[in-house]
Amino acid sequence: MDNALTDLNQGHTPGPWAAGETRYQRDMRTFQNVMAGEYNFVAAVSSDPQNREATGANARLIAASPDLLKALQDLVAAVETGPWVKEQQAPLDAALNAIARATGAA
Repeated sequence: MDNALTDLNQGHTPGPWAAGETRYQRDMRTFQNVMAGEYNFVAAVSSDPQNREATGANARLIAASPDLLKALQDLVAAVETGPWVKEQQAPLDAALNAIARATGAA
């Protein structure tokens, strides 16, 4: 999925992002990188030594962020033009609030 232009307009690093395969440890913490391409570092995810399994899950969630945002924006656009908006107002409002938080509009 190529959404680089949309991403740049929103101010964040263009996707797609990927959770790094390499984990390393320091001071009993596990770290995993989130990358946009081979050399563009987006984030490092660390975990508590007693919950290392969460590191990979958190990194995958962060890596999916550009795709999740785009999917949510597309869904909102489709819902807003459909006949069932009023019946689905609460989920639509939640989606709009999430988009606002992700894009810095909130």
